[in-house]
Amino acid sequence: MIVAALAVVALVPVVSAQGPRSTGAVSGAPSGRTNAAAALAKPVTIELTDARLEDAVQFIRDFAALEIDAAWADDSGADGLDKDKTVTLSVKDARVVDLLERLLEKASSEFERATWQFARDGAGIEIGPRSRLNAKAYMKIYDVNDLLYVVPNFDDAPRLDLDQVLNQGQQGGGGGGGSIFEDNEDAEGSGPTSEELVEQLQTIITENIEPEQWQDNGGSGATIRFYNGAFLIRAPEYIHRQLDPNSLPRRR
Repeated sequence: MIVAALAVVALVPVVSAQGPRSTGAVSGAPSGRTNAAAALAKPVTIELTDARLEDAVQFIRDFAALEIDAAWADDSGADGLDKDKTVTLSVKDARVVDLLERLLEKASSEFERATWQFARDGAGIEIGPRSRLNAKAYMKIYDVNDLLYVVPNFDDAPRLDLDQVLNQGQQGGGGGGGSIFEDNEDAEGSGPTSEELVEQLQTIITENIEPEQWQDNGGSGATIRFYNGAFLIRAPEYIHRQLDPNSLPRRR
């Protein structure tokens, strides 16, 4: 049997394809994201009863010292979060990100789900309907060569025929007789091709991470293409962060 590693969580971004940016913005982004992740990992206990969404978001800003860019509904007609929507929820000894995700779940409309993502400049996070966040898609290149490596088990090696060995020994050895090795007619095939493994891995990604957003599934939020041992994925940050588990907030 041939074993292939197809774990989505192991995707590693090697290049971020982006337009020209200042040196300061690029160098400041990692530390800014680290600070935002630390703020999202802070423990929090709170009970909200019929609280306005805008007030609840402001509480998170103040409590976690976290910059939050909210995509509110406005007169332009664009989809957005309703500032005056009331929410009731209770969390105990949870992470700030858990509170935020529950808040956004309650803030979502019947037709438009809200989520969050790290700001690309490293300064805090952005929240809003997926359709608004999709406008900030960018490309990353994920090297998947390790995930496509097939470990051979050499199950077609010749087998030693002990009966043949003993018979030859009783006959005094010599050069006559048949081979002491059996033909392995039951050996398995060579397993899936590299193209099949790529297709399997791509299916795992597009069926388990925001499946409705991928262009291949009829969505408009993300695209995925394979080239020379890597996936070229153009997507908003809330999809990229799910492909790279190292970017997720960890409780302190």
